[in-house]
Amino acid sequence: MTQWEIAKFAPSAASDGIAAAVTRDGCAIIEGLASENTLDSIERELAPHVEVTPKGDGEIMGFETKRTAGLMGKSPGAGSLACEPLILDIVDNILGPYCDRFQIMSTTTISIGSGETLQPLHRDDGLYPFRHPSQREFIVATLWALSDFTEENGATRMILDSHRWDDERQPTQEETIPVTMTRGSVSVYLGSVYHGGGANRSAGERTGLYIGYCLGWLRQEENQFLAVPPDVARTLPEQLQGLLGYSIHRPFLGWCEHQDPRNLLAKDNSAAGERPDTIHEGVDTVEQGPEVRRV
Repeated sequence: MTQWEIAKFAPSAASDGIAAAVTRDGCAIIEGLASENTLDSIERELAPHVEVTPKGDGEIMGFETKRTAGLMGKSPGAGSLACEPLILDIVDNILGPYCDRFQIMSTTTISIGSGETLQPLHRDDGLYPFRHPSQREFIVATLWALSDFTEENGATRMILDSHRWDDERQPTQEETIPVTMTRGSVSVYLGSVYHGGGANRSAGERTGLYIGYCLGWLRQEENQFLAVPPDVARTLPEQLQGLLGYSIHRPFLGWCEHQDPRNLLAKDNSAAGERPDTIHEGVDTVEQGPEVRRV
């Protein structure tokens, strides 16, 4: 493989092989992972929200680009993508050694309109005060293609191997390659890789759905507890609740009222005769399991 090729995998590929390619190159593509029915559902669910989303007003946000956030509370279909088993296995392979559990960092649909110019190159983990390169990754991002990604319509541009660069080295557009993929495919990339939205020279839109995951002991970029408040979160699958942060990162990070937040989402534990799990004296954990992994 050369620096000008992005590894592509079938949905049947082993997660550890995909994770190895992402770790090696900074990015990989899984082709056709999302079904047409799922994509159609997501588009229907998000359509009213996208319609009222204003275009951006700066180089990073774009001037012809709409970014609709808070997806987990707006689209069950988007929630299913966030919980896709193959993706979670890949993320766990990369982030798992450095945290007890990982979480959703942020969610956004990105609709790049006709006439949009190149987005400045950036790293998604630039919001955290860590130096590059690091011994560990802090973010693994996914960008699902809700439409075909082509070089003409603004496919994301990425610099493979840039996760190994230090902070002094500056990226250039000449070093990028387009992340081209078909509708239903997903690119998985490291938060330390330089990338940016492409210029849309077509007459249509290029739409992607971004779901980023980060180490469970970091603050999430998007405030999920406001984006998906408890009344909404309690209607979601338990796995998704945990990914949003309604969970404990052992030993006891993230408790509320000295309890696992999952108890507060339960409809009526006491009526069911259950005793809520608690954290006693700030030491005991609400669930037993393997010793917390240290970084």
